[in-house]
Amino acid sequence: MEHFEYPMLSRITKKAAIIGKFFLAGITAILLLSILIAGYYTIPVHSPNIQGGTDFVWEPNSFWIKQTEGISFGRLDAHGFNNDSVINNPDILILGSSHMEKM
Repeated sequence: MEHFEYPMLSRITKKAAIIGKFFLAGITAILLLSILIAGYYTIPVHSPNIQGGTDFVWEPNSFWIKQTEGISFGRLDAHGFNNDSVINNPDILILGSSHMEKM
């Protein structure tokens, strides 16, 4: 019995493999960019401050990362303020006008 190949099936299989590789590459790129963006700008949700000392407070006991103009990160205290470790460890390197926004 002779072995007979189907040339059309072979071409379809190769095209399907190429399309599958493009699809997997696209999904991988989207996942990698999502991880990059999550590490680039992650800030917690804020809500209005009913006590009135500030306009709003952040979600208590959360962590934030902001790399829009330099690298900054921090942890919020139990009250939702950005002063969890500033008193014990003040390591502010540069303070400019763009860093004066409410964070």
